[in-house]
Amino acid sequence: MLTVRRKLYILIKLSLKVMPC
Repeated sequence: MLTVRRKLYILIKLSLKVMPC
């Protein structure tokens, strides 16, 4: 279950990097 959360965190970080606020 920890792996899923880590993957989600990475995805969010990537999304933030692609879409600068």
